[in-house]
Amino acid sequence: MKITRITLPDNFDFETDIPVLFGDINYGNHLSNDAILRMTNEARIRFFYSMGLSDFDISEGDGVTIMMRNAVIVYKGEGFHGDIINTKVALGEYENYDFELFFQLIRRSDSKEIARVQCDLVCADIKKRTLTKVPESFINKINLLKQQKK
Repeated sequence: MKITRITLPDNFDFETDIPVLFGDINYGNHLSNDAILRMTNEARIRFFYSMGLSDFDISEGDGVTIMMRNAVIVYKGEGFHGDIINTKVALGEYENYDFELFFQLIRRSDSKEIARVQCDLVCADIKKRTLTKVPESFINKINLLKQQKK
């Protein structure tokens, strides 16, 4: 059986702490797979907000939204109720209509890696309900953020 691997970028563009809530725990008494996706969605929203953007408009007023094309999760460890998960976010490659976001989830208390996630997102025009190119203003904001981190 082929093992899926996610190679993370060398640097991350944003990080935030997200607690593991009781509702995030499954019957195995650890962090559930659907909760990991919710945590990455929350981290993505916080990342966009930090740049003055939102999921509903990553184009600064032109009405370009995003939709998830796919997501891959590679589990590295367990998370438990009450853990604080440091969630790092990085923009990967982008072209035409889509871009990648990478996430690394690390338990704060002992620096144990919990999961790696790669999401492929497509851009869409809300009003026309059609795919649209990744906004240049979005890419410019990311590039500026990357330059400031160097």
